[in-house]
Amino acid sequence: MINVVYNNYSTLAPSSGAYRGAYRWYKKFHNAGYDVRIRKLEENDLKVFSELEIDIRSQVNSHSLCWLIIYDDKQKRKYITNESREISFEDVVGLFRTRQERRVEMQEILARLHATCSLASSK
Repeated sequence: MINVVYNNYSTLAPSSGAYRGAYRWYKKFHNAGYDVRIRKLEENDLKVFSELEIDIRSQVNSHSLCWLIIYDDKQKRKYITNESREISFEDVVGLFRTRQERRVEMQEILARLHATCSLASSK
């Protein structure tokens, strides 16, 4: 299950509150067909984050926590925060797909590519 956790107490949270941004991410995952849950950061989450090796400390301000954490509770180190810059907004949902889903998509792409190459070589 994908978890979207927001932290309104972060000093880096938007002035409108972290829920608004978290809800936007929730809808993005929900519309893509994921089993997703949105909730406020709670104290027991810190233990879960430690077990899943999720670092929620801010890289911008060392005395603060990130205001948005999206993670998969079935896989270690599969998370992003509001400070993640190495992946685009459009690609985030794909990051949380299972290996099987990615494999099927890659096979479909390769089959289409092979069909296109076969058509081009027969002309």
